[in-house]
Amino acid sequence: EKFLNAPLEESPFKDESGNFPLGRWQNPFQATFRQKIERQRQLLVDARTGDRDLEELVGSLGAVFSRLPVYFDTLHRRANAQVPETAITNEAGLQVAVEAVLRLLFEDVRTEDFVASSAGSNSRVDFLLPEVGVVIETKMTRPSLTAGRLGEELLVDAGRYPKRPDCRAILAFVYDPARHLANPKGIEKDLTRPTADGVPFVCVIAS
Repeated sequence: EKFLNAPLEESPFKDESGNFPLGRWQNPFQATFRQKIERQRQLLVDARTGDRDLEELVGSLGAVFSRLPVYFDTLHRRANAQVPETAITNEAGLQVAVEAVLRLLFEDVRTEDFVASSAGSNSRVDFLLPEVGVVIETKMTRPSLTAGRLGEELLVDAGRYPKRPDCRAILAFVYDPARHLANPKGIEKDLTRPTADGVPFVCVIAS
C-alpha cells in the first residue's frame, strides 16, 4: 500500500554528499512489493492450471463414455465366449454400467446423493467423484424425452449442482441407443458451457 501511494518518495536518510546509504527510495519496489505481487501472480497461474486440468479430466471422461456403446456392442458380439451380455433398457441399468466404468477409474465413487431442493422437491446427484470434484448426471432417452425437454432438464441440473461445495465440474452423459435425438452433436455443443456460477458443464451424447 505504501509503495502504491508513494512509489517515488525518497528516503529521508541522505548523507552530506547527496547519496542514500540505505537506498534511494522510501518504499523500494524490491523490498516492499515485488515478492507479494509475484506470489499473487503465481496463485493465479496455479488456479488457471487447476481449472485447465479439471476441464481436460472432464473431457477425457466424456470421451470414455462416448465409447460406451462400442463396449456394449463388443459384449454382445462376444457373448458366446461366456461373457455376460449387457442389455441397457432403462436409466437404472445405464447407471449400473456407468458406475462400473467409474469404479475402474476412481476409488471413491459416491451415488445418489441429495442436492439442494428445487421447487420444493429434492433432487439427487447420480454420481460424485470427490477426489476431483466432478458430478456426473446420466440420462437415457425415450420417445417422450424430446431434445427441448432434455435440454431443459440438463439446464436445471446445471444450475442446481454447483450449489454443492464439492462440485467443481459437471459431466452429463446421455445415452440414446434408439437415436431419438435428431441432432445430438448440436445439442452437445449448445449445452457444453460454464454454468452461471462458472462451473464447467460438459454434455456427451452417445448412441
